[in-house]
Amino acid sequence: MRVALDVFAPALGRLVGQDLAALARHGELLKAMLYLGTHGPAGLSYELCRLARWLEAGAVPSPVEQLAGMVDLPLPEMPELCHGSLSEAVFESQLDALRRLAGVSAAAGIDAVAIKGVAVLPDATLETVTRRALQAGVPLVLSWDLMAIPPARLERLGRLVGRAT
Repeated sequence: MRVALDVFAPALGRLVGQDLAALARHGELLKAMLYLGTHGPAGLSYELCRLARWLEAGAVPSPVEQLAGMVDLPLPEMPELCHGSLSEAVFESQLDALRRLAGVSAAAGIDAVAIKGVAVLPDATLETVTRRALQAGVPLVLSWDLMAIPPARLERLGRLVGRAT
């Protein structure tokens, strides 16, 4: 039986107890949800925003700064964290960590979806992270609601990976 696993990004995986290196031994494909601009479950922005708000509610000083230290990521201030998309540097960091932990099983889930207020990754960022994953030899998985990927965006991604759409 062939098994693929859908897992959190490495920075979040540590916080929720996912041992990506151990999981990679049990699946042919370990697809990390590297969703920089998704404001819903499993989106890095969404999950990190909720964690920062939890720290803030607990009267932790400088909650975003504290969280950035915990997850070892460059994070924007609260408004951008909760309503925008994370930087390409975050993707690079998480892709490198995924490759280190999962080896040949690594696959990058990217948020190609565009839904106002929910999936807000800019086209330029999507293209940059797609190129970066391709350069690293990491398979890409377009996530999560394929019917919500605008056709023009899908065509651009198809050209980037060298396939007709």
